[in-house]
Amino acid sequence: MRELETEGIVKRVVYPQIPVRVEYQLTEKGYALKPVTDAIHTWAEQWVDPSQLIDAQGKK
Repeated sequence: MRELETEGIVKRVVYPQIPVRVEYQLTEKGYALKPVTDAIHTWAEQWVDPSQLIDAQGKK
């Protein structure tokens, strides 16, 4: 997320509460990537087998 923030793709919003809450929002530059992410999504629907995906714990 830090790299995306550094590149101006997302904006980090910190809410000073206990516990601290952090949210990220797309910037105008981030929204401009929508055609790219849409194209990747279309490609993945055709070529990626969901049963072969690995979850966050490294399991299928």
